[in-house]
Amino acid sequence: MRTTAGGSGQSRWRRIPAAATVAAFIAFIASPTAAAAAAPSHRSGLIVPTVDGKLQGKHAEGIDQFLGVPYAAPPVGALRWQAPQPAQPWHGVRSATSYGNRCPQLASGNGPREDTEDCLFLNVFTPSDTHGRGLPVLVMIHGGGLVNGAGDQHDGSLIVNTDHIVVVSFNYRLGVFGFLDVPGLGTSPLTANGNYGLLDQMAALRWVQRNIAAFGGDPRRVTIAGESAGEGRTFTQGLASLTQQQYIQFAGQLYGSLAPAILQRYPWSAFPGPYTLTGIGGCPTQNLAARFASTTPTFFYQFDDRHAPGLNHNLPGYQWGAGHAMELAYLWPSFNNGFSLYDLLTPAQLQLSHQMIVWWGAFTRLGAPEAPGQPLWPTYTSGRLMSLRPGDQSRTITAAMFGAEHQCAFWNAG
Repeated sequence: MRTTAGGSGQSRWRRIPAAATVAAFIAFIASPTAAAAAAPSHRSGLIVPTVDGKLQGKHAEGIDQFLGVPYAAPPVGALRWQAPQPAQPWHGVRSATSYGNRCPQLASGNGPREDTEDCLFLNVFTPSDTHGRGLPVLVMIHGGGLVNGAGDQHDGSLIVNTDHIVVVSFNYRLGVFGFLDVPGLGTSPLTANGNYGLLDQMAALRWVQRNIAAFGGDPRRVTIAGESAGEGRTFTQGLASLTQQQYIQFAGQLYGSLAPAILQRYPWSAFPGPYTLTGIGGCPTQNLAARFASTTPTFFYQFDDRHAPGLNHNLPGYQWGAGHAMELAYLWPSFNNGFSLYDLLTPAQLQLSHQMIVWWGAFTRLGAPEAPGQPLWPTYTSGRLMSLRPGDQSRTITAAMFGAEHQCAFWNAG
């Protein structure tokens, strides 16, 4: 598998002083069972059969959208603080033309307060002309510090129109409903550590494996993307045993024809859990990219638009630089903090937006950001990373340049 890791840096790229953003992509190849499910789509226009029943979608933004699709039973009552259970099948055709409820959260820049616990819904965005072909699939895990955010922040219409791939976004339980770790609350080994939201993510990925072929997607070519808290969950999904059962490859350890030999030499049971991932942002991100690059093709980037629209107007005159999460609007116009950040992009920034979307689509299709007409983006073993800049100015910089800009010699010495 190949990974793409990136973030906001302090001095140059996005951030102001030290806050960082990492967007991580993990490409998986499904198990033989899932691969066998990659049959031609049986969709009839905007009506699609799933394992739970038929869905009626809508045509909007030049693509087909299937919104508010339940991937698990409502986690309420006796199912609160339990592993997600299968969704209840339905008869007839279920409307999938509007987003489902967001999971409970307090008001924030990511949206208003929500109190409804019936929230385990996902959204599928797909080209209208799939013609039964198995298209690559990009699954986005939203951020929000595990306390807010939702899948509806990631409308995949622009990516689908540009890259001709399938995009999936979803909600998962947040805050105390998703990650409360109290002795005795979890009643099974799965829930003993309070990872209900993580289990929801696994359930959504299993739904993709079982159903995405009906929407024109290929369950053998699924790429998981995430940002901020979602980025951390992206890596966690790759390390989680249940997800491993569904996906044979992860992060180079399970790559290609070497997978059987590697699994035999490094059995999953030999490594204790829980697994943790540290070092996200700036110099730690560079160190992490170097670790990945030593075992798997890794593409490292730095979002370098220091004049990106700020996430809020709370401090008039404040210069955000290339701050945490500010690249999201370049990929997902639906991402906003109470106002549209995408609408504020300049023509030069819109050029960067298009360039990023083309690269993200190429990575989803090929496992590498290789796109005609775009600058060459080498793997990080070359000692170079991509600096994402507006106005068609993106270019590679050296790892040494990144380290000097972020003063990594100082921070790595601590």
